Amino acid sequence: MHLRPDEIDLSYDDDDPLGLVAELQRALRRHGIKLPSMGLEACYLGSETPAFYLVELGACNGETARQLVDVLNSAEPAPAGEG
Repeated sequence: MHLRPDEIDLSYDDDDPLGLVAELQRALRRHGIKLPSMGLEACYLGSETPAFYLVELGACNGETARQLVDVLNSAEPAPAGEG
């Protein structure tokens, strides 16, 4: 199930699988990054285990990919064993 940015309800509960999609959307917006579609595999909508969610980020153009690379490269690396 893919959602356009204007279809993502940013007020989902943290326990809701779509809450993870909403949180990612908020984080991307803080950095001025807009993915054309994001979603969650429908079979995971009832899951309560975030590690098993499969979030679909969709395709993006080269400019958006460059923005993602720049943000990730400017972030502190995760400690060894995390991620």
